[in-house]
Amino acid sequence: MGAIRPIEFADWAAPILAVKKANGKIRVCIDYSTGLNEALELNKYPLPTPQEIWSEMHGNKIFSQLDLRDAYLQVELDSDSKKLANINTHMGIFEVQRLPFGVKSAPAIFQKLMDELISGLKGVFAYLDDLIIGSENETEHKKFLFNYSEESKNMD
Repeated sequence: MGAIRPIEFADWAAPILAVKKANGKIRVCIDYSTGLNEALELNKYPLPTPQEIWSEMHGNKIFSQLDLRDAYLQVELDSDSKKLANINTHMGIFEVQRLPFGVKSAPAIFQKLMDELISGLKGVFAYLDDLIIGSENETEHKKFLFNYSEESKNMD
């Protein structure tokens, strides 16, 4: 399933805007500050503090940090949310199918999902779309990274 799909009509839709990234490339963003964010109740699921991350990693000697590319876009919206996250572009109106950046509750929603996914995994900590992995030794660390790599190939 794609991230957006064209629709004929919407009660409302957010505009898009282009933002120049540090590397000179353009990122297309959705401006949900035009109405949706004000109407949403903020999800108050807490983000971890640096102290919590360091406490969790205490005793480990080898570390890796994995950035989950387009992570939010891996999360499908429910049907009610899809009706609220529409965008208005020069090519028409589109219904957003995946969790978009710019929705004020997206970080909390994604953090909660990641915490649930890694629950019980020793030495793994999620901070939004980054996984921080700590191991006591190189052999254990390489084994975990290999297993993670193999498992991620099988994910939809």
